[in-house]
Amino acid sequence: MRRWLLFALLVAITSIYWGCGKMGQVLAPTESVSIGDDDIAVSTSWSESDGRRHWDAKKNISYKQGGSLVGDKLFRLDVPPYSMSTQENTKIYCDVEEDTQDGNMLLRFHFEPEGLQFSPPAELVLNWDNLEIGDQEALNLLYWNPESNEWEKVSDWNDSSKFYKWNRKGKKISFPIYHFSIYALSKD
Repeated sequence: MRRWLLFALLVAITSIYWGCGKMGQVLAPTESVSIGDDDIAVSTSWSESDGRRHWDAKKNISYKQGGSLVGDKLFRLDVPPYSMSTQENTKIYCDVEEDTQDGNMLLRFHFEPEGLQFSPPAELVLNWDNLEIGDQEALNLLYWNPESNEWEKVSDWNDSSKFYKWNRKGKKISFPIYHFSIYALSKD
């Protein structure tokens, strides 16, 4: 019996030793995690080959009650009651992509369904607290203009308007949105 225990212990130690030596080469796993009530599903994946991370979040939002969609501490969308143009319960989806190879683009936020409008506006909060971005004062908020096929700068770190609220200590920006668009946090 002791020989079997000794053999099992030796196999376990060998497995740990050889497994740990290769840890730097292993890609982080893709996770799908259900995180709570109301059909919230968040998945996170990382791909070392393209240098990008992706987050997805989706939730059914009640037309009559409104609701919030939160994506892995990267964003929060608060939809007021009776504000969606669909006038019915709607599944809202957001894809967030981090691109660190480009050097300029940090986070891209793509909300769907396209064309969804809000009156009164929804409140969108974009966070960069979990990212190592260096000089925060170089941050800009961009909007993808589908007509010109170009990014347009709508606000920067020094913007003191009441529309775009930069929270420097909390590392986030909040602003009202009247329709879904593609937004990005970018460095100069």
